[in-house]
Amino acid sequence: MSALAQPPIEPASFATGMTFAMLSILSAGSNTPSSPEGTIRFGIVLETENPPSCTRGYESTQRMIDQIKARNPDFDINYDDFPFNTEAACSVPTGSPTAVRGANNADLSNPDFVQPWDNKPKRDPDELNLNPLANQLAGLVGVRAEN
Repeated sequence: MSALAQPPIEPASFATGMTFAMLSILSAGSNTPSSPEGTIRFGIVLETENPPSCTRGYESTQRMIDQIKARNPDFDINYDDFPFNTEAACSVPTGSPTAVRGANNADLSNPDFVQPWDNKPKRDPDELNLNPLANQLAGLVGVRAEN
């Protein structure tokens, strides 16, 4: 067997027992799902607006709507069609924490691209090997390697 080939796997049993055992834990924790720190007790972080949404650069949409309303007082943005605003875009400067996910920063994801805030290229972070954890979890849910 080559180093890349993996042994076929098969379920050791149907994993319903573990599911039913965890139901009591889930129902006990559901009475208080969020904590003062903003996290759910199941390990999920409830963060919205972090980083905050970009609002600079979208003012032209409101101006466009105001012009349409001046021509047609019955215009309602909830029901009436209006043209797509091609001028709307986030206009905060590069490196601002507000626009970290903006399309203008897509080229900054290239590791060879020098970052404008420190003039250094990005360094690829160390990769996390999750295979040992996956093998342990496979045994817990009833999956085993075929011998």
